[in-house]
Parts: sequence; structure tokens; C-alpha cells
Amino acid sequence: NPNWLFEIKWDGYRAVSFIEDGHVRLVSRNHNDLTPRFRELESLHTAVKGTNAILDGEVVVLDEEGRPSFSLMQQRTGMRSHGRKVTPRSDLPALYYVFDLLYLDGYDLRRVGLDERKRALREVLNDGGLVRYSDHYAGQGIALFDAAKQKNLEGIIAKKCNSCYEERRSREWQKIKIT
Repeated sequence: NPNWLFEIKWDGYRAVSFIEDGHVRLVSRNHNDLTPRFRELESLHTAVKGTNAILDGEVVVLDEEGRPSFSLMQQRTGMRSHGRKVTPRSDLPALYYVFDLLYLDGYDLRRVGLDERKRALREVLNDGGLVRYSDHYAGQGIALFDAAKQKNLEGIIAKKCNSCYEERRSREWQKIKIT
């Protein structure tokens, strides 16, 4: 559908990053501070052309084939299912895939359409290293789904092009899992 954008569903920890005057704070959907778990991402502010910003993205650990791995993420953080803790593996680097821009230097972008927010994000994000732009494909959901399936990824996300940002689940963003 040409009215929808399609992205890879990253299998990691969803994190909103707050950048303020060179300081970075990563927060989970449940409002937990993730910053101490991902110290390498404290330099995130250097990847953004701006002083104050709020970004939405996913912190992931990639496997040897470049695929996001939740199992490796659990090993990285030391958190297993059912709250079981083990020794964290600091040798597994975390990456931050950014897929949305909510605020930039005095401008609240949450009421701006997704396609415009993605365009602005692309312009202000220095892609590479530990911070990466999560690309999208307009109107190509079936092709992206097939590619994700071939690469053994978890799935894709469908997002309505003109959708405003909502801080809760909505019908404007849909998970499409590969089962």
C-alpha cells in the first residue's frame, strides 16, 4: 500500500533517547533508565546535528551474520527470561537503530506526519558506527516481508505515512511477525 512505510522489526530493547546539551539518557517503554546498561551509547549526541533532541529507536546486538539477536541482547545485559540474572557480557557491542525523530532544538515533531519526521531524521542523523538510521520502504511491504523472511528476521513493522507519533500502541503502526 503506497500510504504505508515498512521497516525491519529490530529484535532488541525499544529505547527513547533524550539528548540535552551533550548528555544522553535512554529510557524504555516502561520508563526504566537504560543508560547505565549501554554506556557506549552515551556518545549518541555526537551523531545528531542538533543540541537537544528526542529520538525513538531500538538497541540491538547483532549476530555474526548481522541480524539482531534477542538472545545475544539478553547475554549482553545479563537479563534472562523470568527475571533470572547472569553475568553480563560486555564483549557484545550494542547498536542503536533510530527510526523516529520526536523533537529537535525547540520543535516538537510528534504531530508532524511520519514521512516528514523520517525525512528530518535522515537529515540530522550522522549514520554509522554505533548509531544507525533504520531505513524504510514506502509501499513495498510484501517485498520487505519476503526479504526479512529469507534473512530469518523476526518480522517487519508497517507504519502509516501520515501518522502522528503516539506514545502508546495504535493501529497506525502494525507489527507483522514472521511465524
